Amino acid sequence: MVPIKVLRTIAFKHNIDPSHMSYPIMTQDLNKYMAGMKGERSIHFFLYPIIHKNYTPFYNARLYAFGQHFEMDVLLITNQFILILEVKNLQGRIRFDHQSGGMIQIKDDVETLYQDPIIQVERHKTLLQKWLSDRGYQVPIETLVCFVNRNVILDRETHTDPRIIYGYKLAQKYEELVEQYYNHSYVLLKEKLYNLINSENQPLDITLMKKYGLNEHDFKPGILCLNCLSKTMVRNRHIWKCQNCHSEDAEALLRGLKDYFLIFGSNITNEKARSWLKESDRHYIKKILDRLSADKTGTRKSTNYILDFNYEEDYNYLLKLLNSS
Repeated sequence: MVPIKVLRTIAFKHNIDPSHMSYPIMTQDLNKYMAGMKGERSIHFFLYPIIHKNYTPFYNARLYAFGQHFEMDVLLITNQFILILEVKNLQGRIRFDHQSGGMIQIKDDVETLYQDPIIQVERHKTLLQKWLSDRGYQVPIETLVCFVNRNVILDRETHTDPRIIYGYKLAQKYEELVEQYYNHSYVLLKEKLYNLINSENQPLDITLMKKYGLNEHDFKPGILCLNCLSKTMVRNRHIWKCQNCHSEDAEALLRGLKDYFLIFGSNITNEKARSWLKESDRHYIKKILDRLSADKTGTRKSTNYILDFNYEEDYNYLLKLLNSS
């Protein structure tokens, strides 16, 4: 499932003026998400030889220990050990300087400095050990840093940490760990620990309006045309037509309400709906809201409608916008 904050960010981006100071930041955040999603798809491909043996990976577990939150890309839980995977989707040539704590990416003749991923994964290991200990677990923890992009070259030197690997090496490394722990006694029930992590997982919840410095006046009323991305749709009976590119769209009004739901929440009045959709016919909007709302409170002009859309099924049009941008 696409995170709700990503769906909201897409809706924000396409309903504000491109000149808004936060527009480039939203674009950057969505590009990061797309890169991360590609990395997750890649790691799943490399995990397949492992998980088909009934090892369920836990993606993006965010837990709390030592007074701080920490988030791990992938956890693999067995009865004898836990493997933390730090996933990297970088391209270009990668060089490591463990002594100085740096990783350098060279791409298109530009050098970019990052933190050494070994430092990052070791920090996660320390924090996970604390989290487990507080809950009565003493479990061996192994770590790997996995580069999954096919357009990456790792500059290996004798002092490069062997836990840094290409994706295609993952299954082999995992089998080596299984062999290493073969004669160790079982220390946990993996299903029980998986369920415990799931119950305490705390996905990052950012108040997006505050993050991007937005208020309700920053959002442009009107319905977005999916063809030319202008907010110039007008109604002609039950069909909406773009005044800019003249494309027609029978689902435009529904999309407009879906965007409103993501941006402002589930509560809407007839007046707010007309203002947002730039539609003057009160009776027409009432019929639409009566049909779409899951519930409503109040009567007559003070009626408050409760919208209810499915995050997994109702926002494919936003994902198409994301993939095409």
